[in-house]
Amino acid sequence: MVLSGIADQRTLESLSALAGDVELVTRAVGQSRGARGGRHASLTTSSVFRRRLPVDVAARGQPGAALALDARNRLGWVRLTPAHATWPWRDLVASRDRPLPPHERGGDPGRAAPDLGR
Repeated sequence: MVLSGIADQRTLESLSALAGDVELVTRAVGQSRGARGGRHASLTTSSVFRRRLPVDVAARGQPGAALALDARNRLGWVRLTPAHATWPWRDLVASRDRPLPPHERGGDPGRAAPDLGR
């Protein structure tokens, strides 16, 4: 799993290379006039290969998602569930925001409050 904010260029290049390339096909239609006033149409097809996952996209990421690499070296975006949105973490965050009862106050301010598993 890769989260956004990676700044290491080698890591980003590796992720981009693992994602592979995609072929983009372009078609262009042209018209020309012949010497005798007739028209001639032509169709040109060309391909260019681009990275499926550009380096800047890997670095920026997607809000609420992580880049996941599976067992076959395929990359894809996986939606993350914020810890504060599901049980039991939601209840722990809510209890952290409530003031502690007097019997739980005091002691070392750097110590965790007791009974976090309410």
